[in-house]
Amino acid sequence: MMRINEVAEQLGLSQRALKYYEKEGLLEVRRDENGYRNYSAQDLERLKKISLYRKLGIAIKDTTSRPPSQPRGRREEENAYSSTERV
Repeated sequence: MMRINEVAEQLGLSQRALKYYEKEGLLEVRRDENGYRNYSAQDLERLKKISLYRKLGIAIKDTTSRPPSQPRGRREEENAYSSTERV
């Protein structure tokens, strides 16, 4: 586990950016009993991807796997339905 200042330094991101990504729902960072953010190895990998997307000019809203208004599973249901129509 790493604290926000360590993650910011290692990845070359600002602490403000890390907090913003969390606020936007791109990360769910665990906090310890004092309220300090503790980033896991999985969080770091996710942040590396987000950083790459930003460098490629991809907007933050486009880095999520699904639009916030679309419930989970709906895309899979639509894909399953459309694939049965093709048969």
